[in-house]
Amino acid sequence: MAASAEKSEIPLLEDYIRLNKINLLILGLWPIPEVAPKLRQALQFFHTAVVFILFSMLFFPAIIDLYMFKGDVGVIADNLCTTMTMFSVITYIPYFALRRKTLKAILRNMESNWNRSMDLTAPKTHRDILLRAAEFSKAFTRWYSFTVYVTCSLYMFSPLFILGDSETQTARRQPVRAWYPINQTSEVIYTAIYASQVVGGAISCLGSVSVDGLFLVMMRHFCAQLRILQCELTTLGTSVANCESNSFTAHFRMNKTTTDVELLQRIKNIIEDHQSAIQNADNIRSLYNVVCFVQLFVSSVVICVIGFQLIFYLDSRGLDLVKYVMYIQAVLLQIYIYCSLGDDLLTEEI
Repeated sequence: MAASAEKSEIPLLEDYIRLNKINLLILGLWPIPEVAPKLRQALQFFHTAVVFILFSMLFFPAIIDLYMFKGDVGVIADNLCTTMTMFSVITYIPYFALRRKTLKAILRNMESNWNRSMDLTAPKTHRDILLRAAEFSKAFTRWYSFTVYVTCSLYMFSPLFILGDSETQTARRQPVRAWYPINQTSEVIYTAIYASQVVGGAISCLGSVSVDGLFLVMMRHFCAQLRILQCELTTLGTSVANCESNSFTAHFRMNKTTTDVELLQRIKNIIEDHQSAIQNADNIRSLYNVVCFVQLFVSSVVICVIGFQLIFYLDSRGLDLVKYVMYIQAVLLQIYIYCSLGDDLLTEEI
């Protein structure tokens, strides 16, 4: 009874990646088991294709709007605020769909390391290292998600409270600047376009949160792995009796009297764990190298454009000002995720 109660108290990795998993499931990008029936695989492909088509119904009209108003700096700036973010998401969807196997390998490695470190025979130091990383990732993902959700909501619903300059039906605004080859004076057409933009905006929001949040969780977990390996190396000359047990190799523990054999076994296991960490790093790089490039380009453009819009709306409508303030906060948090994790990785490698 006591053993089962202790086992039930062991934290699960699922508790710390649930938000990212839900977002990716909605987008149809969360990997399914390899032994899944072909029908389920086909349904997932259909799910992802529908999401991509729905999002394209917002992205491509926004691109056309850029061309139609190419001489108006104000319109272009307003358009680029959202179109650049949509460009990153429309890149992520097919990219992640084609790399589900890589994502699955990373998640499998994370779960394996998590279970070994959370084992009751593992030293408390190792569990604490991994839990601190997971708690930070969970808290920051929630904060970042809240900021993105609020920004998206302001974009999606502010037109309901702010009319066009002439306050006529033809001047009513849509959530996102986009050009459609149809007359929007009809209430039905206007509502249909508005609804399609809300759906597209939700997909853009989920795409940004899931991709960035998952990168945060993966990299913090990977840095924790490296820190645990450092602990293993610093205690390599310590007997098992003194250093309790090895988080990665508790099931390989040898007889306490065979110190030399035990030491060789620990060295072997450390080398194997290091090779596993290198493979995991290669998988993360393979999954996120394009994402990081796109994110750097998009964030650079969006910060410049939002800065311009903030100056333009500084003494104008209050709701638009709040919208851009929230937007730039979300972008800065996004940049912080990628930059801080790179710095953490360099620190752990040193």
